Amino acid sequence: MGEWKHTVCNFCAMSCNLEAYVEDGHITDVRPDQKFVRTAVPYCCRKGRSIKYIMDDKDRLDYPLKKVGDHFERISWEQAYREIGEKGRAILEKHGPRAYAQIGGTLATDQSDYGVSQFMTKAIGSMNKFNPVGVEFAGHFWANGRMFGSQGFYMDEQTNLDGFILWGSNSYVSHNIMFTKGRFIYREIAEDPDRKLIVIDPRLSESARMADMHIMPRPGTDTLLARGLIALIIDMGLEDKEFLNKWCSDWDKAKKWYQGFDYKKAFEVCEVPFDQMKELAEYMGTHSFSIHQDLGIYMNRHNTVSCFLINTIMAITGNVMVKGLRFQEMYVGFSPIGFDERSPGVWRSAATDSMFVACSFPEAVLAREILSERDDRIRFAVLSKSNPMIGYPDCQKLAEAFPKLELFVVSDIYLTETAKYADYVLPGKTGFEEWQWSIFSSEYAVLKHPIMGQIAEREEGGNIMLNIAKSLGLVQELPKSIYKAAANSVKNRDIMPFLAEALAWFKTHPKLEQYMEITLIDALARPEAFGSASLAALRLAFATSWLAPTKSLDRAGYRALKRYRFLNKLGPAKMLADISKMDQAFWALYDSPYGAKITEVNPDPEGYAYDHIHYPDHKFRLYDDIVDDYLKIIEPDKELAALKEEMADFPMLISSGNHGDEGGVNAYMRNSDTYRYRKPYTVLIHPADAEKYGIKEGQMVKISTKRIAGVYTPAEITYRAQKGYCVIPNHYGMESGGETYGQSCALLTRDVDMDPITGNPYNRFVPCRIEPAGDVQSYREEKAANE
Repeated sequence: MGEWKHTVCNFCAMSCNLEAYVEDGHITDVRPDQKFVRTAVPYCCRKGRSIKYIMDDKDRLDYPLKKVGDHFERISWEQAYREIGEKGRAILEKHGPRAYAQIGGTLATDQSDYGVSQFMTKAIGSMNKFNPVGVEFAGHFWANGRMFGSQGFYMDEQTNLDGFILWGSNSYVSHNIMFTKGRFIYREIAEDPDRKLIVIDPRLSESARMADMHIMPRPGTDTLLARGLIALIIDMGLEDKEFLNKWCSDWDKAKKWYQGFDYKKAFEVCEVPFDQMKELAEYMGTHSFSIHQDLGIYMNRHNTVSCFLINTIMAITGNVMVKGLRFQEMYVGFSPIGFDERSPGVWRSAATDSMFVACSFPEAVLAREILSERDDRIRFAVLSKSNPMIGYPDCQKLAEAFPKLELFVVSDIYLTETAKYADYVLPGKTGFEEWQWSIFSSEYAVLKHPIMGQIAEREEGGNIMLNIAKSLGLVQELPKSIYKAAANSVKNRDIMPFLAEALAWFKTHPKLEQYMEITLIDALARPEAFGSASLAALRLAFATSWLAPTKSLDRAGYRALKRYRFLNKLGPAKMLADISKMDQAFWALYDSPYGAKITEVNPDPEGYAYDHIHYPDHKFRLYDDIVDDYLKIIEPDKELAALKEEMADFPMLISSGNHGDEGGVNAYMRNSDTYRYRKPYTVLIHPADAEKYGIKEGQMVKISTKRIAGVYTPAEITYRAQKGYCVIPNHYGMESGGETYGQSCALLTRDVDMDPITGNPYNRFVPCRIEPAGDVQSYREEKAANE
């Protein structure tokens, strides 16, 4: 007999609570967990229900592999670590820390590998980190940092507002609204006569179909639309002057960008009716609302400035902090308050001079950083939980770059399209086999407990990262008493004696300071302590978090252990009590398979704003010199000319990737058995475009871009595509059971097509040509016929 076990979904940042039925070492069924915490109702979408296909996938890796010639051979863990250490040390000794890069390390629901590998990277002395922030969120984080003094997330607060606006987002199917009823919240807003759901999106998405107002701008013109909307709000006298006088330090200076701006002509270029924009402006100026942005903004033209202007719309209408959007710093302990590319010692990338945003360089420049002729180019990389050949821009350039690495190590659960370029491939575990954690905001955290036993030689990702660090000689040997203190800190749930002794030792060895965090993780990860580097890294991140001295933990009910509470009255010594308090928050998370609330935000709106605006005067900024320079090109005539030039010889546009119920799920969902439950690889084409180019439903279509002469996919003719703008799913081109399904949409993109400020790619704006490529059945029809 099997049993139902509590777990957390592994597919998106919502991390919905699930129950999995485990029998004879297999997950045989999945259902929503009735003891839900993450959502307001028990909820599980098709993605969560498919987790059994990861666990029982025939293509899972079970043993370490080494490339020998043109094939891989099984080796022992001992051999793998020994050879990685020898080769890695030789590269670093010859070329220095810039030769090393950390790639990936995170999933939407898991940052545990990154929690270890970031400290390995620090110990090496490198800042070369490439993770999903650099392909999705860099513009958003940068804009937030400039406005509020710290790079981090916005969290949408829909429940108490008049309206909710989705801009470049299809959140009804992507589920990326935290702590709510998932897609149920959109139905509630859309059906409530006193509230409005507004969607700004070029296509008729699932979210747009239920909207009270759907604004369909010309693809790629969101920045121009936002600037025009701000100008219109000002011209209509709808700015919240009282709010701005109190909370903004430079609105008079920023306001000049919009005064006299020709918004009517801007809306014409955007192909949006003026009356509709006037209705939107009037609503924004007289109602509370929040705006949720997603990849339609983050991966489009001018994405960084778009994020800045959308923030500005909320600010000038009084919908930032006090009501509307709330600010949350990302990742407990990882991205320090006030840290950005201007902070002392922060690198620019060596070959492309790219910006370091929220602890990541843009993924679009990775290939050029490897292919550079510079001596300090990237030569040695460790990658985990990422598949750049499917998910990064310009996979053809990456295919040229990866063989140029002198040492490439990949930790993954599959021999992915990227792993095939590696020198060593190390078999990892899923979130159902190992401890994994996710902290997308400072308010709530998830710790996935393992529900499966050991399978073959698979290893926890955090332990793999730690053992690579050991092989490189980064982990220092400590006195035995410190290891005993580490074990006792777990047994007694008190980190203070361990930290006190360990920090005292490092104080007497100042030359070893850069190795401190990775060495402390090793002490806590030993079998007599946690036996898990992922848990060790999480506990250390909690103990050193900027959250420790804040009152948000007190409001959430956390207290230091009794023996340390007297320190609260001793001035500077209070920080010791704060660390103990943060450690107790860690143990609350450890004890819960559902996730745990770590902080409670200030219930007073003005107090909340004061806590989360990190400039010394606690006022946000709406002016920035970089934005000032950039807005010189965001003019109607200049944008019209730029669009014409960018689309010369390519009359159509394609979105390289999309959020949809029937599209690709996740780079981890490779198992082709799931295709029976979802539509396979197709390109969405508007009926008018299909008629114009002579394309029929199910017919194979050739898509050409500036990067590639042809990607081939079956046509799906639908009004969900906008005229002139087709859509192709991401996370295809993956091999399952020896067969490759579809082609990667990354083939369509160029690495140079990226935002000039932060480097986020233009994946949602790819000029293309489409044409019929013969009377070929769609993959769906062909598969059905074969069955």
